[in-house]
Amino acid sequence: MFADEALIRTYRTKCGSQWHTLFTEWEHLQRRAIHHDDGVKIVVWRCQAMCGGLGDRQRGILTSFMLALVSSRAFFIDSVAPVPLHHYFDVANPDLHWVFDDTLLKGRSVLAESFMDCLPNIGNYAQANLSYYDEFDVVIQANNFWQPFAILHNPTISKVKLQSFEEPILAGCILNYLLAPAQYLQLRVHNLLIALKAEDRSLLAVQVRTGDSQEKDGHVLQVLFQHFQKCVVQLQAAKSTPFKIFVTTDSENVTNLFREVYPDSFTVAGQVSHIDGHFGVSGSPDVDFTKSVIDYLLIAFADDLIISRSGFAELAAVRGFKVYYSPSSCYAKHPVQYSFPDEKPLAMAISSVEDIILQTP
Repeated sequence: MFADEALIRTYRTKCGSQWHTLFTEWEHLQRRAIHHDDGVKIVVWRCQAMCGGLGDRQRGILTSFMLALVSSRAFFIDSVAPVPLHHYFDVANPDLHWVFDDTLLKGRSVLAESFMDCLPNIGNYAQANLSYYDEFDVVIQANNFWQPFAILHNPTISKVKLQSFEEPILAGCILNYLLAPAQYLQLRVHNLLIALKAEDRSLLAVQVRTGDSQEKDGHVLQVLFQHFQKCVVQLQAAKSTPFKIFVTTDSENVTNLFREVYPDSFTVAGQVSHIDGHFGVSGSPDVDFTKSVIDYLLIAFADDLIISRSGFAELAAVRGFKVYYSPSSCYAKHPVQYSFPDEKPLAMAISSVEDIILQTP
């Protein structure tokens, strides 16, 4: 379930026995649905094409799963292109899974809806009439929109089981349980963390998202790097333990800038891949998002985070129950914990490097 003992302890502290109780009912329903018990209703999160990156997909998964949780339904994920999501994640309980197959629909009444980068068809879940879904055995949602906590604010929903959880904690508990990394990923991350422990250094994860259009603009990237470097310097001055810097970015130029100043910094080997950039090449041997997923997990497991505004990194912070710094919050000398807006996605994608720079004083 985890690649890091510290995160195991944090998970137990944050989620505890109440979390186990919360999932008892859902696990019972999931087990029945897996064995094709038609008495169990289902929610399916579906991505067949262009659903956004890993952060976007997690937003949609969390929204659909929360709907399943509060409406006493089983939950499945239908996401096989460009590569099956279950190659990288699955339920932490090894006796269960969420892998969808078409036989789950046989003889069932089905509602299929899509809300990509927009509110659900019935409106904001905080005010919507969620009984709209009651007449359907199976609700299939293609979505990447952040609405899980809007559901909890809906006056028609019984929140007794969820009231003891703060929203960021609840999201972290769900991500660690529902999207537990595959064993081979856990092993790779574990080996990296063990090596760091042997060096007696903490891990600082720096995630820099530039956007495709700025890759060749050396001046803009230099300015961007300087903002992140100032943040690194501030954190180094405040910490008693030396850092090992892990860099994840969509720009090889940014990686090189970090290596020039911090020769001991490291990246995960492999090609930077955006999952939506590989549609139409499903099954191709070069479709491999292992590096991206390990980058995501290392952000979650790091001791300190400096990240761009992106769902990928912010949800990694949520998974790790971490606050984080952005260049702008470093200037203010305080970390950030995301506040989870209900009316818009968790974090809109940054379209250019200038957007990041303009956020800093």
